[in-house]
Amino acid sequence: MTRNMDPQAVIQRLADALRARTLAAREAAERAAALEKLVATRTAELDGVRLQDKLRLGQLEAEVSRRTAELRRAATHDELTGLPNRALLHDRLIQALELSRRHAELHVALLFVDLDRFKLVNDSLGHAAGDHLLQIISGRLASVLRNTDTVAVGEGNTSTAARLGGDEFCILLTGLRKPEEAAAVAQRILDALELPYDLDGHLVQCSASIGIACSATGYQQASDMVRDADNAMYSAKAAGKGRYVIFDRAMHEHAIARLRVEADLRRSIELQQLGCFFQPIVSLVTGEIVGVEALARWNHPTRGMIAPADFLPIAEETGFIHALGLWVLRDACGHVARWRRLAGRCNLTLSINVSPRQLAAPNFPADVASILAAAGLPPRALILELTETALVSNTAARETLLCFREMGVRVYLDNFGTGHSPLTLLHALPLDGLKVDRTFVAHAAEGRRFAAIVQALMQLVSNLGMAAIAEGVESIEQIALLQSLACPTAQGYLFSPPQPADSITAMLTSHKRFWGMVVEPAA
Repeated sequence: MTRNMDPQAVIQRLADALRARTLAAREAAERAAALEKLVATRTAELDGVRLQDKLRLGQLEAEVSRRTAELRRAATHDELTGLPNRALLHDRLIQALELSRRHAELHVALLFVDLDRFKLVNDSLGHAAGDHLLQIISGRLASVLRNTDTVAVGEGNTSTAARLGGDEFCILLTGLRKPEEAAAVAQRILDALELPYDLDGHLVQCSASIGIACSATGYQQASDMVRDADNAMYSAKAAGKGRYVIFDRAMHEHAIARLRVEADLRRSIELQQLGCFFQPIVSLVTGEIVGVEALARWNHPTRGMIAPADFLPIAEETGFIHALGLWVLRDACGHVARWRRLAGRCNLTLSINVSPRQLAAPNFPADVASILAAAGLPPRALILELTETALVSNTAARETLLCFREMGVRVYLDNFGTGHSPLTLLHALPLDGLKVDRTFVAHAAEGRRFAAIVQALMQLVSNLGMAAIAEGVESIEQIALLQSLACPTAQGYLFSPPQPADSITAMLTSHKRFWGMVVEPAA
């Protein structure tokens, strides 16, 4: 059949087939090129995604590293000051003590630093100012410690300042050739911290008390060294603040004895084993007993009578003072209510000291009201004696005193004339009277200047419409002077030392008058 076909037709068919193949090849090439382009585009997109993922992964790793570093620093450093914290100090102290044990010629010292007036800054200027002060102090410590190489010449000596919390700092000194070198550093710290601080325009003084513990004592545990430096710091505060004290064994024994007293005191309060003594308050007009001051006494079962100065500060620090104070008040109110009935002394008053912790207790006014009601004693019969310290340290003192005024309970300012701002307190707080401190009374009859001060105090009391009690009277001459100045009442050993309740009962029921000590006022 092909033989009979027209050659032209055959050629045409061959040409058509060739065109078709060429077209198919072109289309295949175009599809291949398009596919290659698509593959290249998708590859570029995937490369871009991988690059972004890699960048994001790098950023994430960097963020994780940063946060890990922050967390590690937060675990070992104080957030406010940037100084090492208690945990890091403890680790470094362990290492330092271990090194000191291997090299006996090198000593370690720990300085426990506590600011003396930091609470006053917080209370008066606010916590922001207090934080600012701590930051400035941290800078001063760092500045002092950068120069410790001039003090500690041992090879490899180092120093670490750490903040334990609040206003407490610790300084770790290592590589010391002599333990005494730590005292020189402590003195430089005291000198640096005593310089005034400018807190937003307020110039503030803030000294420090420092306790020093040295590795020469032979510490095996880091915690023991911190404990002893802390005890030495408290000894520095007790000695007058603004100084350093180096720990010795006597302090440790004192601390152990203090813990023993604290445990015994807690038990005695729970078992109500403490007692009340009373000191008469005498009218300088009639010579009669017009009131009594209740004083806590502790007759220890093995140590005998313990002085109030040896257990009341411990009760205040540990918080036992609130329970102790309420017990003393309850016992004293019961005695005074009985004396008012038996002796016919319906106007007999009870004076009792109130501590800062008691005044700050939210339920204190309600507790006092309950005790008075239970004893059947009118509120007017009770006089609460507060020191300037108790009033200044309690920001809500005015509201508390107003509660007592509404109840009818009177409030006197104790130890008047010995504080920093008693006149301000007389103006700002609802007070009913004051007690002239024994310091002025003791010297009033001996020198004109003290007599003039007492006269001015009596005039101030009169102008303010307040009552007054002179305390610490010990001589006839003092009574004569107080009478001439129209001081209405007084107490002191000349009349009677603090006595147990039975002795006061005898005085009251016998209607004892101190006539022999009453001198007529000068004309």
